[in-house]
Amino acid sequence: MKQKINVNKGSAQRSVLGILMGLVLLMTLELPIKAEGTLTPVDTAVLVSNLKMASSLTTKAVTMTFTFTPVKVNDDQPSSNNMPGTYTKLLTYDETDEGKTEGRTKTVKKTLSGSGRDATNLIPEIGTVAGESFTHAGVYVYRVTVAQSGSLTLSQAAYTLAVYVVNDDSGTNQLSFAGVIVKQIADDSGIAVENLKVNPVDTAKSPSAFAFTSSYSSNSTLYFRETTLGTNDYEDKTRSFHFKAILKNAGLTGQAVTAYKTANEKPTSADTVYSFVYGTENDFTLKNDDKLMFGTLEDDEGESTFVDAVIHVGTTYSITDVLNTSGDPGALKYKAKATLKSGEESKIYENASEGTDLTIPNVAVANATGQNYVAFTNTYLQVTPTGLLIDNLPYILMLALPGMVFGLYFANKKRKSRCR
Repeated sequence: MKQKINVNKGSAQRSVLGILMGLVLLMTLELPIKAEGTLTPVDTAVLVSNLKMASSLTTKAVTMTFTFTPVKVNDDQPSSNNMPGTYTKLLTYDETDEGKTEGRTKTVKKTLSGSGRDATNLIPEIGTVAGESFTHAGVYVYRVTVAQSGSLTLSQAAYTLAVYVVNDDSGTNQLSFAGVIVKQIADDSGIAVENLKVNPVDTAKSPSAFAFTSSYSSNSTLYFRETTLGTNDYEDKTRSFHFKAILKNAGLTGQAVTAYKTANEKPTSADTVYSFVYGTENDFTLKNDDKLMFGTLEDDEGESTFVDAVIHVGTTYSITDVLNTSGDPGALKYKAKATLKSGEESKIYENASEGTDLTIPNVAVANATGQNYVAFTNTYLQVTPTGLLIDNLPYILMLALPGMVFGLYFANKKRKSRCR
């Protein structure tokens, strides 16, 4: 007689689940280097340093210093006995570095690379000297930041570099590298990110790479000038003409730069000041002999000094002399012309008829102090209402007078002949 066996399905399922959990635990015990969740150390790491600048600039001679600061080893605080101390790595740029140019931006890239399984350019060696080398198995974590010896807009990025050191399976008590894991904890602006794992082998771009991107800019000058002329000297030299301009620089969008409207060689505190916001259209007016000069007034022992080299080389601008859409009927009687100077480049813009807006588009500020400007000329083309050019009256009289004399002479002679 067969015996009926009752099987509790719930108990069976729990037993299977327990076996699976046990297998997972065994796998975990055999692979201690996967301690950080599902992250697996990689064999190779490449640290990338990008230096960006305007394409017209020569590469800045500067040394980037990357500092590796101990954070922890396993769960212990760092000390001179349990992990290598703070160390630095250097990358140097010089004026011969050409880089890669895209549009108006040049990027020069430098790298530090090596294998996570060997002593590398990025990490200390395995050895026996405490505080200088890795002397025992463990996960060693460093914080990586950058400093520099020149004037740059420096990357504020920060990363953690975890170095995995394990006991060799040969039983000889030897140590070896199992790899590294890199996480980003702050971006190039210094804004914190939550342990964003990056691929330290990908050298293409941040944030997917172990990369620091800094920028270098050189400043130059920029001004706009207006001159009012007339074909018959009937131009109104007191008329204020309306202009619109926009400055563009990706790294400065939303920030402001000051500009002074002056009829003098240099602005003073009595002149009108404008605040130009990058990426936004800005309005201003100029009349005859006025200049709009970008810069700042700084106090120098009680006297104001105008500093005009404030525009980053590579900044682009567009400017329009507004005649047709200014709402000023009198402006329709003027014809616009402009001379552009951008470093070695010179160009003339001119409208075919009066009363038409004139735009100079997308000009890049060159690395040439005093050689970045647009000089506008608005010319009054209307003729004298009477149709008589008074300036020419003396010449007209000189031509007419002999005819009048001869006319009077013959008229008088004819009158005398009749009297006879």
